[in-house]
Amino acid sequence: MDPISSPQQHLILDNAQFKGSLTFSGDMTFNGSLEGEIKADGNLTIGVSGKIKGEIQAKSVFLAGLVQGNITVEDRCLLRSGSVLEGDLVAPRLIIEDGSTFIGSSTVRPKTPSLH
Repeated sequence: MDPISSPQQHLILDNAQFKGSLTFSGDMTFNGSLEGEIKADGNLTIGVSGKIKGEIQAKSVFLAGLVQGNITVEDRCLLRSGSVLEGDLVAPRLIIEDGSTFIGSSTVRPKTPSLH
């Protein structure tokens, strides 16, 4: 693949800790700890060791760790087995695997096709 045209991919490791706002383009796998907010135009994967206390806005979120805060996505949110979401969720598609914990409310509205 041409590295210039391929989507950006980022990785945050287990021992990384952040406070504040994290904004990025492309896809990210997050295994660290964050107190603040994340805004992304790509997909966010929160690994088993990932812990986020704050708001998340992304294209899609794949959660295997812990989020204490609200999630808003443009495409879909997947709560993997063992994950914990304590907060509200807004998504066109929501997938909840057996063994995940979701404490909050969800608004799931499929995208409506354009009339053009």
